[in-house]
Amino acid sequence: MKIIGHRGFKAEYPENTLASFRHAFACGINAVELDVHLTLDRQVVVTHDFTLSHRLFTHRSGKRFAVEPLISELPFTDLRFYDCGNHQNHKTGFPRNQVVGEQVPLLAEVLALKNQYPDLAIEWNVEIKYADILGLHPREVVVEKVLAAIEEYGELDKTTIFSFDVEVLRRVKKLMPRQRINFLYEAKSLLVPLEQWLDVDIRIPDWRHCRQIVDELGAEVFSP
Repeated sequence: MKIIGHRGFKAEYPENTLASFRHAFACGINAVELDVHLTLDRQVVVTHDFTLSHRLFTHRSGKRFAVEPLISELPFTDLRFYDCGNHQNHKTGFPRNQVVGEQVPLLAEVLALKNQYPDLAIEWNVEIKYADILGLHPREVVVEKVLAAIEEYGELDKTTIFSFDVEVLRRVKKLMPRQRINFLYEAKSLLVPLEQWLDVDIRIPDWRHCRQIVDELGAEVFSP
């Protein structure tokens, strides 16, 4: 049976943090899902949202930011000044544990954790977050940096690249034709809040064309 740790073990520890992934590995999971972005200085970091959202981050000083900055607008050293381990959803009570001072990890740091659990055969589900309207980096740069980080740790054959962005997946297949990919699909209705916040129209493929896209990409998985 495959047991997938979603953003690590986010019910127990803050999502997409080293503490969360350590706990997931210690519990014996055999697959993990995580989200990656590129910082201003092109470091691959693991976090879910496009911004330093109040949902996940506080400044070390405890100050709140008036406007949530984009991950892609900040250098990695600046990201380290934010605490992503000291939050909890008061409605659900999750995560159950806070880790004050936890910092945004590099993808390389998460991959390196596997060395501490040599008996685990871990599969990696890596979602590349990308949006034309927010992207400061070309797709090819984002994809190349992510694949290079995974390849450095010899984990490409154990990795499936996920994305909602079709062109990201096309780029993956162009660089690594045998790389497993998963085309994610979001219902248009779920994007309305983001569109209203950004005052844009987010274009996504028509549902009826998705099978054609999946076949064209050679995607192993389609996740509507």
